[in-house]
Amino acid sequence: MGQSDERSLHRIFLSNGEERIHKWLHYFDIYERHLARPDAREQLDELTAIVKSSRPVCLLCYERDVAHCHRRRIAELICERTGIEVEHLAAPLF
Repeated sequence: MGQSDERSLHRIFLSNGEERIHKWLHYFDIYERHLARPDAREQLDELTAIVKSSRPVCLLCYERDVAHCHRRRIAELICERTGIEVEHLAAPLF
């Protein structure tokens, strides 16, 4: 786990308590198991091909903070597969 992930976990713990951390980590465990499924791997292969073709790609999610979102894991996998850097965009807070 990277330093920014640990800071994010620490913030969650301080603001919402241990139960929130447990639920968040459990969600990502479930998501990792989903990504290991053949159909998910096939979809990742398709996304990888799109990225390698130099077509623009944008992953969207309701979660504002990339540290708490499944799109981060998808972006990490695409980076591992292609070597292409991902830029995370977020609108500034009010």
